[in-house]
Amino acid sequence: MEQNKENNFQNDDINERSQIQTTLKLKKLKDSGLIKNNQKSLVQQLKLNHGLYLNGCSLENSKQAVLIESGELNINLFDDQPSAYLSSFNSNENDGKLNESLRPTEICFNFPVAEITYNAGLSESFLNFTNDDEEKLFEMYGHLLPRKILIGGKLFIDGLESINSTQIDIFNSYLTWVYNFAKYKKEIPFNDLSAAQNHFPKITTTEGINLDTHEKLTDWMNNLYRDDKVEIISYNNLIPISQLKSDTISCNNLVLISKFDTTSSLIDEKQPGVANFKEKLTLENWAKYLKYTKLVKEFQLFQGLIIDQNFELKICEENAFELINFPNIDSNDKFYLEIIKPTLILEDIFIDNNIFLTDNNEDISSFPFFKVSADDLSYEDKAYFIVKCERYKISLNRNNIKPSEKFKQAIKEALESMKPLIYLQEIFDEYGHFISLSIILGKSLKNTIENSSYISKRIDLASLAFESLKSHLADFGITYLLTQKEDIIEENGLSEWIQNTKNDLEIIEYDNIIPLYDILEIEQKKKIDLILNKQNNFRIIMTGSVNLKDSHSITEKIIINIEPSLDNNNYEVFGSIVSKNNSKLEDTFVTFGSYEINKFSATTNISKNINISKEECRIIWMMIGNPSELSVFCPKN
Repeated sequence: MEQNKENNFQNDDINERSQIQTTLKLKKLKDSGLIKNNQKSLVQQLKLNHGLYLNGCSLENSKQAVLIESGELNINLFDDQPSAYLSSFNSNENDGKLNESLRPTEICFNFPVAEITYNAGLSESFLNFTNDDEEKLFEMYGHLLPRKILIGGKLFIDGLESINSTQIDIFNSYLTWVYNFAKYKKEIPFNDLSAAQNHFPKITTTEGINLDTHEKLTDWMNNLYRDDKVEIISYNNLIPISQLKSDTISCNNLVLISKFDTTSSLIDEKQPGVANFKEKLTLENWAKYLKYTKLVKEFQLFQGLIIDQNFELKICEENAFELINFPNIDSNDKFYLEIIKPTLILEDIFIDNNIFLTDNNEDISSFPFFKVSADDLSYEDKAYFIVKCERYKISLNRNNIKPSEKFKQAIKEALESMKPLIYLQEIFDEYGHFISLSIILGKSLKNTIENSSYISKRIDLASLAFESLKSHLADFGITYLLTQKEDIIEENGLSEWIQNTKNDLEIIEYDNIIPLYDILEIEQKKKIDLILNKQNNFRIIMTGSVNLKDSHSITEKIIINIEPSLDNNNYEVFGSIVSKNNSKLEDTFVTFGSYEINKFSATTNISKNINISKEECRIIWMMIGNPSELSVFCPKN
């Protein structure tokens, strides 16, 4: 969206409340004498004694002051890294209405110069405010009171969706160079950046000025750190006004704000010009995060994986897991050849789908709900000739991922059903049987060497050098290679393919494979283990009871229906005849038999000597079997 040149933070309609827009000379803040002599003016200019009124998504200063003007003002130069904020704003929020004072940008960069804290007594008007109407309180004094304010500069970055991962890396390096040059006088290692900047995203200031040249950006950054004007860029450690008012009453009108125990009520941060943000990152790692989010979207990295009945790898549609912490993304520039000789049919299938079983991997064939069987396939004696050009390696830590809420809920509902094994299999078929904690992006080519006596090995090639690959093709008698899409690349096309490996990424390797089941919480895993019953133990499958009031004789065969029906009749039933108070009756017997998948029989034998009405008796029974064989397991068990 094109920024209106008119300052969006100014409000033409005064409405007894001034909207936030403050700039001042940094050199005034470095001289303690100037601060002391001009404290009242600075407090008034920055409205440090006012609250913040939340007008929709925008911030405005409160009508009335919350604090007095004669408090303690502290200003300290900020020496930490700048921050990057990834906005969660989108045009569909707020019924599709776009608030023009907020930027629908992807990233906002804050470059703090100084940190201001202001500690003062509560104003007389705030102390004497007795209106019980909370909305009136907010209207007069705002919703929040900031304890700390950051001043500096703010840049908005648009158009990041149109640049690739390599350009993001270059832009991040460039922005870091400009920042270090302005603040620390570190020289930029390149003389001419005009060509590189043609691929950069759009950079604008809070005033809507487009910094579309290297000179404009460096001038803006230099002015920021060389005693020119700065602005309020962030409000931190925010106390809810309602909490402050409540504490004022309960603390017998203690007037110093520092004496209030408001730690548990603090809200971290609000920013002028940014509606909401979903991530706060450093200048150092924002590019890594953005690259990962792009890669997640492009390669569906949050989805589980299955190998279907055609022995092809499929990425499932549903998101199986969420991140707790950010993964590692390492840029690689590796060019090598692998000769891999599979020893099992299943290993052959994995290699054909870019799954490589190293020492880090578990036995995939033993994973819960993994259904692929290669027993009927004949083994071919061959080796794979694979050329790989690595660009990025994404590494996840098992402890830093958790199941998505939708996945957990689906598992919960399956475990509460009478046929959990069937529903669990359907869920894992939908969400995936396994995931990869290590994914390599780049480009690859492959072919096979039939009747091979070669052993598996890796051969490093000279960096993207065609000649180093050509000699190995001749050694192995290979005249062409295949892409992942099975396009043929002949020898005369290899040089062009090598040159294009930076521009088009694909997943060339899945490693460190774990079952998707492993990311579930302990309780759900225990319940699944009980159903899978790998120890082949007998369990109570289900229980029930049958009234005898309708029987006509002492000895009678009763048919008991099973709902839902079982997968087989490999089970046993045990039970007793009990009275209405659940006491077991002496001289009574019940035997069970005629086991079928949907019914069984119970034959009663009640002694004539028992003086009790059959209407007061019933059979209680329990079925014993293997839940993984019967596919039925009552959740109450």
